[in-house]
Amino acid sequence: MSSEANANIKRWEDGYLFPTAKADASAAAYSSVDTSSGMPVKTELATAHAGATAGSYTGIDANAHLVTYGHDNGEVKLGLGIDTGVGVRNGTVEVNVLGFGLKMGNDIGFNLAGSQFTYKNFGSNTLKSEFVEL
Repeated sequence: MSSEANANIKRWEDGYLFPTAKADASAAAYSSVDTSSGMPVKTELATAHAGATAGSYTGIDANAHLVTYGHDNGEVKLGLGIDTGVGVRNGTVEVNVLGFGLKMGNDIGFNLAGSQFTYKNFGSNTLKSEFVEL
């Protein structure tokens, strides 16, 4: 089980400062990272996560996934969730409402009732936020 709580200021490449507050808690019954293929592949079973973020992306997350499978180019999470939020996170615009949502930018993907499907690194540095948040 891992948990994290932090508040910090991040500097983006375009020189803007984004105050970001984030709190997360998560647990997994099984977690494994296989590096034998040269690309790390992460597998988790029976996970639960809750979190809140305020900054360039503002939202709340609450989900439980039966299985999570991911590597450098993509990630699949099968389960239920009520993730809700909007903003730019890691060069990707995300909009989520009660577990349903889309992401477009460096990553592209969608959420259906909390199950998540993401293709990572679709575009590199394609989106930069132009807003300074207080």
